[in-house]
Amino acid sequence: MAEEEKWITPEKETDLFKLTRTDYISGAHKLPNHQGKCAKMHGHNWKVVSEITGTLCNNPKDPEFGMVVDFGVIKGIIDEFDHKIINDLVPNPTAELIARNIAFRIMLARLRISSVLITIWETENSSVQYLATESDRKVTLDVELSDATSK
Repeated sequence: MAEEEKWITPEKETDLFKLTRTDYISGAHKLPNHQGKCAKMHGHNWKVVSEITGTLCNNPKDPEFGMVVDFGVIKGIIDEFDHKIINDLVPNPTAELIARNIAFRIMLARLRISSVLITIWETENSSVQYLATESDRKVTLDVELSDATSK
């Protein structure tokens, strides 16, 4: 193996990397339990910042070799919320619950992801953060599996 190939090859499975991606989505939602104007359908242009920590893919035959996750995978997950009625994806779509839903979707995308921090800016002055960790993966998988078996 050439010296430069050894340098590129991930050698430690314990190395942690942090990826950051910023996306913008537009959508509409209403908050069914809200007592104010948010109880009515309205729209937002949300800024979504995804911070993902994980280890590198060490399979040389995998297209994500040397990556934690392809940025396109993250974009695809965020795009699921773009130009949608968010209530169709998250029943009570507060900024907090949207952030959690996105974090769980990213967490489930790759087993080598150890944490996902989602920051959603609902306005220029208001944001929320949700941190999903490896322990959330088991809870999320259990919910996914129980939902699948009940259908």
